[in-house]
Amino acid sequence: MTKAMTGNNTQTNANQQQQPMNQKEIALRYATWYAGQPQTAVYRRLSIGPSNPQMCTKQAQRSIERYESAVRDINAVLFPEYVDYMSRIDRLLAWPGQGILLVGKCGVGRRTLLQLVSHSHGMRVMTPTVGRCS
Repeated sequence: MTKAMTGNNTQTNANQQQQPMNQKEIALRYATWYAGQPQTAVYRRLSIGPSNPQMCTKQAQRSIERYESAVRDINAVLFPEYVDYMSRIDRLLAWPGQGILLVGKCGVGRRTLLQLVSHSHGMRVMTPTVGRCS
């Protein structure tokens, strides 16, 4: 009886891991956008506060508009996963001395997303070039 229950629990856990993110899982995000007064100093820890998906989407749209007016047009389409990654990058950049390494397929918008969030923090993005040493 115990073995059968363990097998069922294992199957249930495997099914839960394969399901895509739903609204319940991304219902509460933590970001610096809603934590009070904005701070642009890079070396101070920014306060982080909770926000819901609608608030994050509105703030992401405002960030895109500010970036497009100051730097260049990016024509980004906001979907829940994009906003979720924005809040994750925002949370990571809130700590002093942090860096982010983004790895993945070409053309999915990682660099644009990082430039957008770093612009709202008053930071600049450095991209190392990989090449052969002579």
